[in-house]
Amino acid sequence: MKKIFCLMLTLMMAFGGFGNVFAASPDIKLSKTERMENDIKNEINITRKEIYRQLEQQDALILMKVYEDIIYPQIERQIRAEYGEEVNTSNGTSTLMATSSLSYYAPNGGLVT
Repeated sequence: MKKIFCLMLTLMMAFGGFGNVFAASPDIKLSKTERMENDIKNEINITRKEIYRQLEQQDALILMKVYEDIIYPQIERQIRAEYGEEVNTSNGTSTLMATSSLSYYAPNGGLVT
């Protein structure tokens, strides 16, 4: 009886240790592009809420589209650069973005740095 009990305990310990080895993280299933796109969407959603909150306090919601046109491409370029993606520049060439200070011209005039 003791031999059977010891054998059962040994098998349970041996096979019990394999359970965690075969578990896969859900992040492994997402490709680099999917993770990058998710990061861009998340960051834009956070930024959209913050811009809306600030413009609402200033009673300037009419400017929401202008800020979206300026800031959203900047967020996308920054995240793509973090993932090492090539980004198309305004003159049509593609380059790897460096983390440096850039200036952005607003569609209806103005400058944001």
